[in-house]
Amino acid sequence: MAMLNRLRSCWNQLPEVVRFVLPIWLGMRLLSHLIGFWVWRIRPLPPPVGMRFYEGLEPVVQGWRGALFGVWQRWDTIFYQIIAEQGYSVQKVSLFFPLYPLTARVLAQLTGMGTLEALYVVSTLGYLAALILLYALLADTFNTTIARRGVLALAVFPSSFFFLALYPQSMELALVLASVFLARKRRWLGSAVTALLAGLTHSTALPLAVILLVEAVQFIRRNT
Repeated sequence: MAMLNRLRSCWNQLPEVVRFVLPIWLGMRLLSHLIGFWVWRIRPLPPPVGMRFYEGLEPVVQGWRGALFGVWQRWDTIFYQIIAEQGYSVQKVSLFFPLYPLTARVLAQLTGMGTLEALYVVSTLGYLAALILLYALLADTFNTTIARRGVLALAVFPSSFFFLALYPQSMELALVLASVFLARKRRWLGSAVTALLAGLTHSTALPLAVILLVEAVQFIRRNT
């Protein structure tokens, strides 16, 4: 009972944004694993014709690694895994931006975990950061009610699946939101750095330059 009270006290001391976002983040991550496990149980091994899509990588299909991480080893994840393990060694990966897979590469080297696991960690933590930053940006611009609704809308929207997959979208969104938030606070150097990092994550971050330009013009007009 004392331990439970201590945990409850620690929980209540956390910032409101963390107490709201954390259960949503954990719930969506758990839901993605339940669906992934179901898919893995139906077909743990790809059909022979599908083996060519692994581009020479070893398929992760057996045991708990297959159930937790191997189900994500599909489509563009293959190319991000190649970059993380081999760099830009083949022409096919030249279209993919470097920050996401190279961050996973550094994480894998520092911790000794597998490349897929490192990609998973980067995506999962990026998703958490994106939810927290979205809440902070909306609460700062509007109020906490709109911030909560915005986080819930992002979490349950069908295409939010991409933030849970081993793709760079969660990292990209977190960096975009960080850049906009810093621009709102007139911290232009930090905004520029995070904007540059977002541009190194995925091509869809390029319109961020337009958003920051608008913010800068509005700031100049208010101070002239």
